[in-house]
Amino acid sequence: RHAEELQRMGADIRMQGPVAVIRGVDRLTGAEVGVWDLRGGAAMIIAALRAEGVTSIFPAKHIDRGYEAIETRLAALGARIIRVDPAGSRQPDTKEGNRWTKEPEEASPETGSQQEADRAGTPPG
Repeated sequence: RHAEELQRMGADIRMQGPVAVIRGVDRLTGAEVGVWDLRGGAAMIIAALRAEGVTSIFPAKHIDRGYEAIETRLAALGARIIRVDPAGSRQPDTKEGNRWTKEPEEASPETGSQQEADRAGTPPG
């Protein structure tokens, strides 16, 4: 499952039975990706931080199980990451539909509006 989600971002992954053959690519591209467990969620966050464009990872509940306030910790390191609830609000929420979104350069929780984020390509909640 996780290989398919990374492929949506442009990863070159080929499954050969139970083995994943991975070739490095020059760039990954933002996409909406799903996660089904904690480790897969962490891998998607790492890929999203490296990807060009906006990546939306959902549901956030799998990541939340193992990483308390991960968006705050990553933001302190310079990551542009926000939590978006299903309605597109930037306010933290505990609903299953929450997603982690790598924010576009044009908008940030401190300076940008939701309209700016929408124009920049933030996926709908």
